[in-house]
Amino acid sequence: MGSNPISESGFVPATFQVFLEKFLTFAQNEIALILDAEEEFKKLKRAVLKVEALVDCVAIKQQLWCHSSQRAVQLWLRDLQNVIHDADDLLDEIDLGLMKLNSNTDGEERTQKDEVINLVFPELKVGIPRKMANIRERLEGMAREMDGLFMTDLVNIQQPNFIGDVQTSSLVNKSFVIGRQTALNEIKGLLSLGETTTCDISVISIVGMAGVGKTTLAQLLFNDDDVMRQFSRIWVSVSKEDTVEKITHLILESIEPEATMLQVLNLNATQTRLQTALSEVKFLIVLDGMWNENGRDWDRLLLPLKANAKGSKILVTTRSMIVSRIVSTIPAYHVKTLSVEECWSLIKQKAFSCIKEDEHQEYEKIGLKIAQKCKGLPLAARVIGNILRTKFDKEGWQAVLASKLWDLGHGANELLLALKMSYDHLPYSLKRFFILLNFSS
Repeated sequence: MGSNPISESGFVPATFQVFLEKFLTFAQNEIALILDAEEEFKKLKRAVLKVEALVDCVAIKQQLWCHSSQRAVQLWLRDLQNVIHDADDLLDEIDLGLMKLNSNTDGEERTQKDEVINLVFPELKVGIPRKMANIRERLEGMAREMDGLFMTDLVNIQQPNFIGDVQTSSLVNKSFVIGRQTALNEIKGLLSLGETTTCDISVISIVGMAGVGKTTLAQLLFNDDDVMRQFSRIWVSVSKEDTVEKITHLILESIEPEATMLQVLNLNATQTRLQTALSEVKFLIVLDGMWNENGRDWDRLLLPLKANAKGSKILVTTRSMIVSRIVSTIPAYHVKTLSVEECWSLIKQKAFSCIKEDEHQEYEKIGLKIAQKCKGLPLAARVIGNILRTKFDKEGWQAVLASKLWDLGHGANELLLALKMSYDHLPYSLKRFFILLNFSS
């Protein structure tokens, strides 16, 4: 078992808590105002609280680091210890200065604060804000460093399930869907095309990269008025781990909720009951997020669905071309990316909720450049829109546009980049939640 970074630098969290209490006590009085450093003091306070959150995370994760991460954490804690000592010395210096101020004004009528400071300790008024800025910059750098380590662990450990295993439902907010009417009509055309095939049941696959809108298109089709009139509809959200037994059981549960009591592993009982339930029914089954590339498994899954299935359809969404080739009885539908203007429209839906209407035009030039970086992925546009929603000025928008995450290379997944950027802009309390979620799974 690897060494424990907390035990090897065991006093760091406790030392930090002592410093934090001392610092917050200072923050509650008028020191910053006296030193004419109120804004710098606020920035320093934010940096201190960010690092406090990260120290908490280090303590939570202390038994879960891999060996290389443990070493990085040890070095980080050692550096933090040095910053704490320097910051504590600064507080002592401020405290000493205040004592000098009080002793020089005791028994005298207090003049204006600035005049007293300039007479008693002018070096503090010049030196303290500069030292505060230095410590703040060091703490911010440490926060970025540890934050990056946490995110690396999240991506490296969870990347296979980072996107795609989130359970979906058939419900969709059509007001948030842009640029998909043509695609919807084309897929409806494929449903009709399936009527002319000689197969027992028509299977249509919707194929595309993560975040391009496969599930949204399936939801739009599922809730289309024409489709609702023609079919009894069943929606199943599929994960990578789902077996033929589990998927069959999920389909049956959608028709007969009481089937929840059946044992998932009893495939014969489940398939027999499903075949009976679907007899004489014209159905549309949506299997959202298929990953299984085993053709034999697909044949087993189809067995109870072929009986009396005249005119019935199965719609499969997948990122895998292999899955598409295995399941499709007609040519697959490849989802196209959105235009820059359509991505910008999605971003605006979220981002402009907190910006006055007469200021929209000022942000549009920046917004269009950001939309271009979403590479046509609607989910990425919505994620970025939510980030921009929290930015109340053009500087915040420029910071998103200038983010180095966009420059990770052409091979990087734009959706992962958007989610990483979203993570970076979360409050530290929520970052702690995701870290805990990651390491409890």
